[in-house]
Amino acid sequence: MEMTCRMVFRASTLALALLTLTGGAWAGSSVTVPSTVQGAEGNSDNLYPLNGDPIRYQQVIAASEFSTGAGWINQIALRPDAAAGAAFSETLANVQINLSTTKRPANSLSKTFALNIGSDETVVYSGSLPLSSAYSGADGGPKDFDIIITLKTPFWYDPTAGNLLLDVRNFSGGKTSQLDAQDAPDTTSRIWSLDIDSPTAASGDPYPSAGLVIRFFFG
Repeated sequence: MEMTCRMVFRASTLALALLTLTGGAWAGSSVTVPSTVQGAEGNSDNLYPLNGDPIRYQQVIAASEFSTGAGWINQIALRPDAAAGAAFSETLANVQINLSTTKRPANSLSKTFALNIGSDETVVYSGSLPLSSAYSGADGGPKDFDIIITLKTPFWYDPTAGNLLLDVRNFSGGKTSQLDAQDAPDTTSRIWSLDIDSPTAASGDPYPSAGLVIRFFFG
């Protein structure tokens, strides 16, 4: 028994050492962004990009939010807004989600969508998208991260290479829920267009630094 315990301890120590050297995230770990509202309700809410009319939506997240290091993102979770959200079950007919590593600063996306996209751009989800929420959690928020999107293609993200860009094309629109968001000028920003084929984003967004509160899962 003592020999077995020693072998398990040594294996765990080796795994931890390798993880430290490579800067990799543990499989099964998660990162909530912005981290300041991991356990608190965000100070805003967001209609976009999964509730309402068809839309092209980009949101950048600062690499500094990913202290776990590099890893394969295989799932994204959102939570409904505590004040304006609701329980729902809906399938959006046609959604494409891309992830890439971007050199754009977290507080300043270009109004031209293509200029924000990194060379490692990957289509991580495409097709009909079933979504639901039980609207569970504290009455005053935060609600649970129960709006789950399991990626069809995982994305390798290394925060040392740049910030993370979420790029959503909701071709069909649909009725879901207001989502929890945080106006966090230093760590996130967004652009969007209700003309899904437009190469440029709408001007005059009153809340350019309001971004979805997102939990990224690594596998």
